[in-house]
Amino acid sequence: MIRRIPKYILLEIFPLFIMGNLFFIFLLLIDQLVRLADMLIVRSVPTSIVVSTIIFYMPSFLVLTIPISTLFATLLAFSRFSSDSELIAMQACGASNRTLFTPVVIFGIFAALLGIYFSTVLMPKGSMMAMGNLNKVLENLSVNDIRAKEMYADIPGLIFYANKKLDTENFNEVIVINTHNKAIIAAQKGSIVPNAGKSLNMSFEGGKFTMADYRDNYTSLNFEKMLINIPTNVTAELMPMNERFMNLTELKSKFQEAPIYRYEYIKRFTMPLSTIIMAVFGVLLGIFSQRSGRSFGVVIACVIAFGMNVMYIVGESFVSKYNPTLLGCLPIAVLSVILAVVWIRRFA
Repeated sequence: MIRRIPKYILLEIFPLFIMGNLFFIFLLLIDQLVRLADMLIVRSVPTSIVVSTIIFYMPSFLVLTIPISTLFATLLAFSRFSSDSELIAMQACGASNRTLFTPVVIFGIFAALLGIYFSTVLMPKGSMMAMGNLNKVLENLSVNDIRAKEMYADIPGLIFYANKKLDTENFNEVIVINTHNKAIIAAQKGSIVPNAGKSLNMSFEGGKFTMADYRDNYTSLNFEKMLINIPTNVTAELMPMNERFMNLTELKSKFQEAPIYRYEYIKRFTMPLSTIIMAVFGVLLGIFSQRSGRSFGVVIACVIAFGMNVMYIVGESFVSKYNPTLLGCLPIAVLSVILAVVWIRRFA
């Protein structure tokens, strides 16, 4: 009978883990639903491109959802065991704490390894494939979609605003912001003419060009006429090298350039490894909810999950001031200390 308990626990946790990931992924997608609907309906982007882009970004979502889903899966499983007195029955059959926690730790290790694979291998690959889909989306780019007094950000790296639209190609009181090069063009008149070479010819009259250097010092230049050509075919060379899109080798090669790359490298491992701690935490909260009610355990689990993600976000803001390796390990260290305190209070 005791030998069947670990298998029974795993069979209870695994479906909750799957449903938890689906639920949290849906929450992450809600913010993008309006944009996806706009791509499908207004811009006539093929459904296959939209769906495949979501799939390519799925590893990025799973890196975030796997630890949280593990926490809630073990919490809900052991909360049910407690409320249905199954936990008492297991202990009456001779199940020790080791019997109860061993399958949970094994599941946590499995989820952690899965998360590491997603964060180190599939996430950068998926991001690059999504970039390829972006080129296909840009084939549906049309300057007809630009409206007066509305921000237009479909051109990669540019934000376009016009106070007045004269016709399809000509505008008055134009502002163009280049987010890649930190440059701003403000002109009285402007026009955008697409050509067959997958680029846009832009011309401006009577304006000011402002650009920032690497120290964020701004230089301005007045002009009467300006002509620029903007390629709409996005490649890896043209895209800004965001650390989240890099694989481990690329991150390692940039350790000396900025501390954010070392921080991202460490986070690729520590965030998935937190899954093991989350799994044990869920068990303790599930058992504790027998006394305090299931809702209390869920609230504590939400605080833990939210707190871990906040620590990673705050750590990213301080990488230039403090050791990025320590900041990357801080969330999992804090969780370990809290878990140790709860464990001692529960079983000491």
